[in-house]
Amino acid sequence: MNCQLFNEPNHTTIYKAYRTGYPQELYKKILEFYFNTTNIDFNNDDNDKKIPLALDVACGSGQATIDLSYYCHRVIAIDCSENQLKNATLKENIEYHCSNAENLTFLSPNSIDLITVATALHWFDIQTFFQQVDRVLKPNGGVLSVWCIGFPLLDNSKTIEILNNFYQNDLHGCWSDQAQLVIDNYESILDTFPYQQTSIKHIITYEREMSSLQL
Repeated sequence: MNCQLFNEPNHTTIYKAYRTGYPQELYKKILEFYFNTTNIDFNNDDNDKKIPLALDVACGSGQATIDLSYYCHRVIAIDCSENQLKNATLKENIEYHCSNAENLTFLSPNSIDLITVATALHWFDIQTFFQQVDRVLKPNGGVLSVWCIGFPLLDNSKTIEILNNFYQNDLHGCWSDQAQLVIDNYESILDTFPYQQTSIKHIITYEREMSSLQL
């Protein structure tokens, strides 16, 4: 993983302030899959039905980590950028470690119940990461959850057409190979996953107002 990305002190401060989070429906679906039930009170912080131990890989400044901490008894979050971790929100049941996705040797074998990767898998040496997952994830019940943010959908069809043309044609060739994986919603690498897969094909809606300057 390239640790030089999003790593400068002023950049990590801005990243913390403006990096988007993820909708709660996403975490609900992860827990529903983990527990194989829909009868869970997700708003009860004292609910016994929490995932025992989660590992959030490439956590940045903790955008997904904080949300996971409400649904898990304990969360270990790692990132290869010390500056990102300096901006992370502290919480009693979260442990932050400076490490990269390809080196999880500080964790005991078969110790993790849930591993999450939030819009970061494309930066990894994916096959090496999977080898690490095989070592630390609990067999027969451990879950690896990987997701990315898709291209924004807007209410105005003409605006969508203009943005799509700019994004896919005018900027074609400007994207790195890694960024292209996100543009493709990871579809091109799903066949490389050495695990039984359950994909959420429908869109999880996340609404956020943006000004024309932000677009």
